[in-house]
Amino acid sequence: MIEGKSVLDVACGDGDDARLFRQRGAARVVGVDVSERMITAARRREREEQRSIGVE
Repeated sequence: MIEGKSVLDVACGDGDDARLFRQRGAARVVGVDVSERMITAARRREREEQRSIGVE
């Protein structure tokens, strides 16, 4: 159960799992990835969907 918890999504890619964690009730989600291309994609999706996910 992740409801109300903080989640760090390592190797988040474009943020699919991070969005799922938020949808399932995580209080805070931060995604990190070494690929600048994936981070750019994740940030773009966050701007479009606005789920309050931090992307680093």
